[in-house]
Amino acid sequence: DYAVFKILSFLVQPGDLVLGDIADAWKKMTLAAKAKGIKKVIIDISNNGGGFVLSGEKLTAAMFPNMEYKWFENRYDTVYNKPMQLWANEVEDALDDLISRL
Repeated sequence: DYAVFKILSFLVQPGDLVLGDIADAWKKMTLAAKAKGIKKVIIDISNNGGGFVLSGEKLTAAMFPNMEYKWFENRYDTVYNKPMQLWANEVEDALDDLISRL
């Protein structure tokens, strides 16, 4: 037996609670699965429209809270265009706060 966790998008805009919804759904799903004795999870990202890599990284941190996670930078992280500046200034801190409360 297994549970399926389907993620349709990693796109987060200022004011959205999409990642919070995903993290909350992950928590609820894992609790329900444990209650039913289910120990295996399939993470389905087929037909996922994409989004921000950082959203996926933050969700990974929520999924594996006790695992040391090394954040990395690549050449695209160093040059900020306007959308990335908005993301860094308005969304990233809120997501960090949300993940820390899970």
